[in-house]
Amino acid sequence: MREKKKVLLVEDDKMLSDLAYMQLFRDGFDVEIVIDGESVLPKIQRWMPDIILLDIRLPDMDGFEVMEQLRKSEQFHSIPTIIISNFDQESFRNRARELGAADYLIKANLDTHAISEKVKEILHII
Repeated sequence: MREKKKVLLVEDDKMLSDLAYMQLFRDGFDVEIVIDGESVLPKIQRWMPDIILLDIRLPDMDGFEVMEQLRKSEQFHSIPTIIISNFDQESFRNRARELGAADYLIKANLDTHAISEKVKEILHII
């Protein structure tokens, strides 16, 4: 049996995180949820996900600050990160790209199935 891929979902919107969790779990992923930016690195150190789904607007530390910390880390800089945000401005997309985001998805334009499919694509599961 193939080992489940680990997805760290960093999202403070409970409804969205619950829906995404259910879809990813149904699709065979091991999923953990973090609701604020400051909890991300400690969680990664304990759990080491295969991919991160990261909101930009978070309590304590925004998603860009989280990405900056990840990129500085020798241990975590290569974990693929997908930004999931309501911000559709080109400046946000450019910043995410500069910080190494694997993709940038707009919440209003997708459903939880699309999130799961994107995770599969980036992890080369499809």
